[in-house]
Amino acid sequence: MPNQDRYLQSEERQKAIVEQKRIFLAGGQVDRSVISGMILRSWERSLAARVNPDVKERPRVGGEELEAVLAENAELMDCARDILEQMFSSMQEAVSALSLVSARGVTLYISNRVSHRAYYPDALVGSINTEEARGTNGIGTCLAERRPVEIIGAEHFRFSGECWSCSAAPIFSPDGRLIGVLNVTQPRKQYHAHTLGMVKAAVCAITEQLRLRSLLQQRETIMEMLDDGVLVLSASGGVDMMNRKAAVMFGHDVQPGRAAPAGTLADLLRPGAVLDELMRTRTHMQDQEMLFPLRSGASLSCFVSIVPLAGGGRVLTLREARRMRQVAVKMAGVKASYTFDRILGRSPALARVLDQARLVAGNHTTVLLLGESGTGKELFAQSIHNASPRASRPFVAVNCGALPRNLVESELFGYSEGAFTGASRAGQPGKFELADGGTILLDEIGDLPLDAQVSLLRLLQNGEVTRVGGKRSRTVSVRVIAATNKNLEEAVRDRSFREDLYYRLNVFPITLPPLRERRGDVALLARYFLRKFALGQGKDVPDFTPPALARMEAYEWPGNVRELENVVERMVNIVPDGQAAGESCLPSVILEREFRSPPQQEEPEQEEMILSSGLLLTREAESIEEALRRTGGNMRAAAALLGVSRGGLYLKTKRLGIDAGRWRK
Repeated sequence: MPNQDRYLQSEERQKAIVEQKRIFLAGGQVDRSVISGMILRSWERSLAARVNPDVKERPRVGGEELEAVLAENAELMDCARDILEQMFSSMQEAVSALSLVSARGVTLYISNRVSHRAYYPDALVGSINTEEARGTNGIGTCLAERRPVEIIGAEHFRFSGECWSCSAAPIFSPDGRLIGVLNVTQPRKQYHAHTLGMVKAAVCAITEQLRLRSLLQQRETIMEMLDDGVLVLSASGGVDMMNRKAAVMFGHDVQPGRAAPAGTLADLLRPGAVLDELMRTRTHMQDQEMLFPLRSGASLSCFVSIVPLAGGGRVLTLREARRMRQVAVKMAGVKASYTFDRILGRSPALARVLDQARLVAGNHTTVLLLGESGTGKELFAQSIHNASPRASRPFVAVNCGALPRNLVESELFGYSEGAFTGASRAGQPGKFELADGGTILLDEIGDLPLDAQVSLLRLLQNGEVTRVGGKRSRTVSVRVIAATNKNLEEAVRDRSFREDLYYRLNVFPITLPPLRERRGDVALLARYFLRKFALGQGKDVPDFTPPALARMEAYEWPGNVRELENVVERMVNIVPDGQAAGESCLPSVILEREFRSPPQQEEPEQEEMILSSGLLLTREAESIEEALRRTGGNMRAAAALLGVSRGGLYLKTKRLGIDAGRWRK
């Protein structure tokens, strides 16, 4: 045994320490050549804490308090357990104890030699080892000093500890927090100078395990935060790791705090070309669109990226096609900006159609907007979308009349690779796929070619899109709003529009009034456009002259609100800065028209409104019941919502056998 070991455990030195401890407890001056500064500081702290050096027992925590301490330190125990077992099995001394202790001094784990219990009976999980509880000891002093320590024999503050030697080292977390202590307790006479080195090596191993676990947790946290699905595959196709996003995409219900299910790629996908391609691919792949046939029977459309790993594994990143297209639509600026409160007008005719539109906006019903050009059909479509449950999803507007006839189907429904000459290699999604989850406006629906009408009818019936040249169908959830200035009933009779498609679209028709039927709104709209264009051109145009405004109110406006907007823009360009817009600024088509005072608007008979509104032409009963449900069976309120008289509504409910009392509370 080295001379240092022999000296530290020698009876001569131990007697000297005992004598110095007696002097210290009596209040005398300690010999610094015998007692180190660290031991003296510890004795002073022990004395200040009023530790009784004659007491043998150590305090303990138990029950729920101990369970809480163990739970709080579970990660430390998991990282240290295997290391401690290996370390303890390699120790040769017949009597020794290896303990893992929390930052609060509570024993979390202890390994004892069988024969050791007779020597060390109170070494139990839950025992408290701080200096405040036990005075100077390996664990407590290590916690106080925050560095490796050795407490040999009589250096212990309590007399009962003088037969033991302790070698302890602190454990720090990756972020530098003191989280525990590793301690080896041996009989003093078996003390060895190498023991502390062994303890420090074990602490280094535990610290490295904590660091690796922290890195793994950080990686897992990052993976869980990703809005993309991530799979790590082995060379054989086994799923080594899958984040929750990927698990959800593949149809697993993964709860927070639970690991995503493992298995193989073949457990997730039905056999077929896609599975074979993924199992074969060992090279880089970037955003390749694929349709995954899931084991559940559903299909998952996504963009796949593959990064190969050493050893034949690879990382798959999955981006949902629907979400990617929504982003593309958003980046392209396709959005619905109008809401009902931005539609200007106070006329009864406009109020009636606004009530109808608000009524239907809250559900997913197909809407058919009818009206002349320039009456604001797209404004209504945007407003319906923004008042619907789909408001946060895409809004895509398509002018069917502006699409080349040979490209209509590919534009609406997309196309697959090689569908036609010049087709993109990766294929292209159509407008319905871009609108998935949201709303599509099919403007000028009356101009849609008959062959495209067949595909549209199929989509409305089963909710599936098949790309041009493709074999697989894709399920989409899209609310359809169709708009036209044509008489579709005449088009059906002329066989230029399919009858079955007409009835599919004509679920909830809304006829927008022309501007000549809402003359009271002309001045309001004109002044709105005046402010808009004057501000845009940096001009001061305070108002219209009364004669100019009278001319505008008397005009028929065949181009409706769009024509009015164009006329006002022209007037702002002509009128001198600071002057009101007068008759001289009006176009000749208005000035040459015979001027008469605006005719008085006559309200149509209430029963005529029921027939002309278009609201009740199709599915009258459903519309009336929805109005009664929303108004709690109040006939007056329901009549106002539908734009009809209460008497007319009574007649309709009687004829249709509808009992308003069903909805009264």
